[in-house]
This record gives sequence, structure tokens and C-alpha cells, in this order.
Amino acid sequence: MEQFQKEWGKIVAQAWSDAGFKKRLLTDPAAVLKEKGFEVHQEMVVKVVEDSAQMVHLILPERPAALSDAELSQVAGGVTPIQLPIPAPWFRMISKPRPY
Repeated sequence: MEQFQKEWGKIVAQAWSDAGFKKRLLTDPAAVLKEKGFEVHQEMVVKVVEDSAQMVHLILPERPAALSDAELSQVAGGVTPIQLPIPAPWFRMISKPRPY
């Protein structure tokens, strides 16, 4: 994972400095990743989205098949507030999840 983050950081830096590269990364990320040496399976859909001062994307990961509802509850029990790079009026994280 550390190697991925290092290589992804290089791609992000290039996108910030090269508008043409950024456009290709946003429109055909699988091709760009392959060019950079990443293995992208043909059946895998890759999407790159760009955050802004007014929009932040949060990823909802796929539920692991190996975890029971009880195990998921234990994992979710450790929720802590997070800091997002957004002005306070746009987003507020509650410290305790609301019961549903």
C-alpha cells in the first residue's frame, strides 16, 4: 500500500502541473494507470474524481464478505471524528453516531 501511495502521489503531482495529463487521467484513468506501470484488470472500471473547495468525495467501500453483522458492528464502534479540508459551514462531523 505504501508503494501505491508513493506512485499515486507522483500521478497527482503530474496532474496538478500538466492540464493535458489531468484531462486524460479524469477521462481514461485505466489507460493512464497502465502507462504508469499499474496492473488494471480489463473487467475493472476505474474512476478518478476531483475534489474542490465546494465538493468532497467520500468512498463507501464494498462490504467484506467475510465479516458478520456483529463483527461489522465492532469495527464501526470505533468511530472517531475526522478532519476534512473543508470550511466548517460546509461539513460538520458528529462525534457520536445517531442511533437508527
